[in-house]
Amino acid sequence: MEIQGDSVIINGEVYGPEDGVEIEEHTIVLDGGESADDSSIGPDSRSTPVYQSWGASYVQSQEYVQFVYRGEAYAAANVWNGQRVVGVCFQYRRDGNNLHSELCSSARSTGSGWQPGETVSRLQTDSLGPNDPVTEFHYRIIRVDPSVN
Repeated sequence: MEIQGDSVIINGEVYGPEDGVEIEEHTIVLDGGESADDSSIGPDSRSTPVYQSWGASYVQSQEYVQFVYRGEAYAAANVWNGQRVVGVCFQYRRDGNNLHSELCSSARSTGSGWQPGETVSRLQTDSLGPNDPVTEFHYRIIRVDPSVN
């Protein structure tokens, strides 16, 4: 599976929104070292672990020792809310800059069914200075109509 804009390529065929493809994106500000109950932190800021799942598929980010984050994604090829999860991707960002290439777990079509993607993970150091830009955890989930093979 390859992502191109709001479409995906599966076994050489292009599928777009008209075929039931949905690509959902989220960015969460990781405000390391702060309390999750601190009212100055917005609803999209986290110091606690980030974990989002869609059935067996998931993305997560966990901070260790206020210094390093570990991100992980897995696309199980499961059907969730009427759509098949075929991709889960993530990337750490800071101050508008990508800190690494996007990592994706991509389910694979066999032509007659689907196989889950490999789990992908990455360690990413946090910024240490009190006035440094915060780290952001950006993730995407790619879903298709279950009839797509």
